[in-house]
Amino acid sequence: MDDQVKLHGYRIELSEIEHVYEKEDFIAKAVALVRNDRLVLYVQSQGDTIITKEMLERAKMNAKRQLNHYMIPS
Repeated sequence: MDDQVKLHGYRIELSEIEHVYEKEDFIAKAVALVRNDRLVLYVQSQGDTIITKEMLERAKMNAKRQLNHYMIPS
C-alpha cells in the first residue's frame, strides 16, 4: 500500500518521515499524518522513557538534515 500524500503541491512519502524519526533512540514508533492541511507526527516513546521538548527539538534538527523542508512535521 502506498502512503504517499500530496500537500501544498509536494508529494510526500509518510513512511520516509517515520523512518527518520524512528532512528532516534527514544522513539519506538512514529506515525506521520496529514491533519487540517498540516503534516503532523505522533511518536511513542521507547520503554519507560519520557520524551521532553528538548528531545523532540533534537529529533527535528536531525530530521532537517535528512529530509526536505516540506517533509518536516509541525
